[in-house]
Amino acid sequence: MRDLLSVVPVKQENCIRQFFTEKSQQEIARLAEFYDYFEVQPIGNNEFMLKTGDPEIDDRKKFLVDSVEELQEVNKKIIDLGKKFNKMTVATCDVHFLDPEDEIYRRIIQCGNGFKDADNQAPFVPKNNR
Repeated sequence: MRDLLSVVPVKQENCIRQFFTEKSQQEIARLAEFYDYFEVQPIGNNEFMLKTGDPEIDDRKKFLVDSVEELQEVNKKIIDLGKKFNKMTVATCDVHFLDPEDEIYRRIIQCGNGFKDADNQAPFVPKNNR
């Protein structure tokens, strides 16, 4: 028995890649059974997985999609996997700041940590923060 709760973290491109790239149905079932529940997030949260056209950025990414529509399909597939394997699937958000004007501080931190795309922040503001 595990002591920790395991979730498919949709924003983690590595986990998504495991589910959607050249895996047999048996391997997908094995991976799905490991997790306690699945998570989907708003499309804006996963835009970092879109191809940029800049080889310096794209070559470092493990999972790339060509369009927002493909990101939507990833969420749909995760929801379908949840139904297939009887796993709760939750829609969440990855909030990094409460007010839009505070985005600059995250941008500074990301830049300081070497993220070349720090100027391209996802909309991580809660929908109802008041």
